[in-house]
Amino acid sequence: MTIQELREKRSKAWDTARDFLDSKRNESGLLSEEDSKTYDAMEQQIVAYGKEIQRLERQAQIEAEMNKPTSTPIQNKPNASTHSDTKTGIASDEYCTAFWNSIRSRNFYDIRNDLQVGTDTEGGYLVPSEFERKLVEALTEENIFRQLATVIKTSSGDRKIPIVTSKGEAAWMDEEDAYKLSDDTFGQASLGAYKVGTAIKISEELLNDAAFDLPSYIAKEFARRIGAKEEEAFFIGDGKGKPTGIFAATGGAESGATTSTANITFDDVLELFYSLRSPYRKKAVWVLNDSTVKALRKLKDSTGNYIWNPSVQAGVPDTILNRPYYTSSYVPEIKALLGEMLLLGVLIISFMGGLLIMWIYRSLLRPLHKLQEATKQIRDGNLDFTLDVDDEDEIGMLCQDFEEMRLRLKESQEEKLQYDKESKELISNISHDLKTPITAIKGYVEGIQDGVASSPEKLNKYIRTIYNKANDMDRLIDELTFYSKIDTNKIPYNFSKINVAEYFGDCVEEVGLDMETRGIELGYFNYVDEDVVVIADAEQMKRVINNIIGNSLKYLDKKKGILNIRIKDDGDFIQVIIEDNGKGIAAKDLPYIFDRFYRTDSSRNSSKGGSGIGLSIVKKIIEDHGGRIWATSKEGIGTEIHFVLRKYVGA
Repeated sequence: MTIQELREKRSKAWDTARDFLDSKRNESGLLSEEDSKTYDAMEQQIVAYGKEIQRLERQAQIEAEMNKPTSTPIQNKPNASTHSDTKTGIASDEYCTAFWNSIRSRNFYDIRNDLQVGTDTEGGYLVPSEFERKLVEALTEENIFRQLATVIKTSSGDRKIPIVTSKGEAAWMDEEDAYKLSDDTFGQASLGAYKVGTAIKISEELLNDAAFDLPSYIAKEFARRIGAKEEEAFFIGDGKGKPTGIFAATGGAESGATTSTANITFDDVLELFYSLRSPYRKKAVWVLNDSTVKALRKLKDSTGNYIWNPSVQAGVPDTILNRPYYTSSYVPEIKALLGEMLLLGVLIISFMGGLLIMWIYRSLLRPLHKLQEATKQIRDGNLDFTLDVDDEDEIGMLCQDFEEMRLRLKESQEEKLQYDKESKELISNISHDLKTPITAIKGYVEGIQDGVASSPEKLNKYIRTIYNKANDMDRLIDELTFYSKIDTNKIPYNFSKINVAEYFGDCVEEVGLDMETRGIELGYFNYVDEDVVVIADAEQMKRVINNIIGNSLKYLDKKKGILNIRIKDDGDFIQVIIEDNGKGIAAKDLPYIFDRFYRTDSSRNSSKGGSGIGLSIVKKIIEDHGGRIWATSKEGIGTEIHFVLRKYVGA
């Protein structure tokens, strides 16, 4: 897995944890014990992602260094020097080889010509320049303070730095006035040099092993030991034989803002941030303990946004208030929080005896009694009860499983009752909707047989009516068949990219011919760009449009019917509005018009035609496309059907 993939996973994990935190906070802004454990697990995963990212970044750096060529091609003339600069002294290759051979042989007093440049008054030798550079680089990786500080090299120990202790100021003046002088005061700040050391034991076998990378091992181990001591001193050192740390009570950094409460608030963080002078805030960084970062992850600013932001881009660090932060175990924790935890520990120890007795009763006896009563309830056919057991031990888990079983049994029972009710309603509706045209057909056939249709015109009318009723029955059966398939998700959708302007333009052109013959005014208004695309099934979307328009035409009661189709841009969605000037829908009926077999006329008169499931089919198709549909209406004015589809955003 790449570093970028890990960054994206960490970002998604943080979004999930943040949403969980927002949804689970109670009225007091706190989490329950169970939710707190869940959030801690989420946060631990985020921390693990961060450590893995850092590990892979270091690995990439090492691999890049290892992949560098060990030699360069000869580009000079024969017998010419291949090196522009010849290394001398302790930087020469000869000196480096001789030094490590002396280390391996443990013979520091064997005078060699190559080591003469590094001999001091005590008879020792200076380490090669390359090893010094490698050690300093390793120290920078181990010690975050070195990454933040300005490193000054000195050969004489202490280093005095001139500083300005007081500053003058400018003043407004008239033309040709004398400049007003102000005296600046200068002083010195002394940076003390301290010595830190360690000794490494190496076995005889490793010293004699030519394949063992002795310089790298010593540099790495020195860096680990010295880096830890340096970081500790730079943060909390007391200045006695070591540097004075920035968090030292005496001689440390200035305090900006403090809080004495157990919980850090956004106002506390903001006050601390702005306690730093404006010129320094531009390049400021946070230095925090891991526990403090954990608390800051839960804080939001005044607009509801979290102040901690994970990085998803290589080379860009995580930020708090848009400033990068670093963590160290030597940075102090929140004292008030630690005091609260200590007090809690004392209380737990004090009441341990009473809690033990309560635990035996609550964890064993009471849950078993509740479980026995619940078993009797289910045996008697009563599923309307709740088994409340909050324990997480084996008996508590058994009770939880029992409660889940009861809920599933109740759901199955309710689903069966609902299914039986819907089945009866379905049969009743189908019977009614089929019986009405069949009765009409029988009546007209009997009229033809009895000679009621005495004229060719009357006979033709009877036959045309029979044909229309048969078509109604065929349409009803077709809709019922389609609904049964779509309701059981057996319709294979053929999704494809559809240009909105072209598709709806074609639909309007096709519908317009029928509207013209009916004498209905059709209006089409497209407000989306020509290149807007959606993912949809073209055939099923046409069924949606035809069903909505067909339903509108049934209830057009105006002398001049009007039907308008509007396509609007709604951010990430397109919104389709089909409006008419029909008789409208009553407010009491409006929430139910998308339910199957629902008709606004209580008598269920089928004179208008239709099965009562056209709009329910429309709703199902739109929802299967990931959209949403609703309606607005005013009696006597007309009805508007709205639905939205998500835009397709290409790569």
